[in-house]
Amino acid sequence: MSISKKPLITVRIPAYNHEVYIARALKSVLNQTYENIQLIVIDDGSKDRTPEIIQKFADKNDFTFIRQSNVGVSETMNRIHSLTKGEFVFGCASDDFLEEGAIEKLVNKALQTGADIVCGRVMTVDDENENRGELNFNCKNKFNKQDLIKLRSFTPKQGYFYRKSLLDKILPIPNTVKLEDAYVFLKLPNNTNFVSLNEIVKYYRVHDNNTIADQWYMYSRKRELIQKYANNRRDYIYILASKLSWFNDLAYRYPKEAIKYFVPAIIFVVRSGFSKRAIEKFISGTLKLLKINLSKF
Repeated sequence: MSISKKPLITVRIPAYNHEVYIARALKSVLNQTYENIQLIVIDDGSKDRTPEIIQKFADKNDFTFIRQSNVGVSETMNRIHSLTKGEFVFGCASDDFLEEGAIEKLVNKALQTGADIVCGRVMTVDDENENRGELNFNCKNKFNKQDLIKLRSFTPKQGYFYRKSLLDKILPIPNTVKLEDAYVFLKLPNNTNFVSLNEIVKYYRVHDNNTIADQWYMYSRKRELIQKYANNRRDYIYILASKLSWFNDLAYRYPKEAIKYFVPAIIFVVRSGFSKRAIEKFISGTLKLLKINLSKF
């Protein structure tokens, strides 16, 4: 297939204060085996050398680079989307990097299946680029949003390869939203067509500044998101699933807050059809709440 016949793929990189990692992220996109890529990089007011490093790459390579004052990740993603021309969209945080050949494999899977979203596998790495284990990935070949919500399938959102026409229905993201990927998932239609790609497509950097490691921050922002943007009738199962996660995540360090979600967690286990993953999360949260360590037995 000639380059002109290959669909254009947009890779988006919102960058902020990642001078140590940004070069690896850029190289991983520029060195992809797939050639028809639109790379868009926006630096959101970094205070370190991140924009200078990006500029050096931009001077030698043909991609869009914009520097702006700090406006936050949601506004940055909206701006990137306004510039997006690709038929499909893949994201890469400025501290992460892509597997060589990832785009080509994702494109092929999307074209073969007609999927709205292809879900690839994601490996975690540390500051030394050493593998630290894979993020949760357990998917059927084909599944929908309800399978993910009910924990019958689970996959990291960092590995989502979107059809642009789907994102067009969801964006722009409100500028008050702090968890843009959670907002996008919340607003996905329930009949969204997912397929899995059983290949590593991305490496997710684990370091001290990851917001995902701050349980209270993630809980507070997700709860805020649901309060403002969830539809109680349409998103009822999603809300219950979130409460199970909060029960499990908060149980050890924040038991008084976690106990609020004990009954909703039970209701979700039932509504999920007693999915194995839901039961495991409920048991884990209960044991943490009771300060029981199974490793002692």
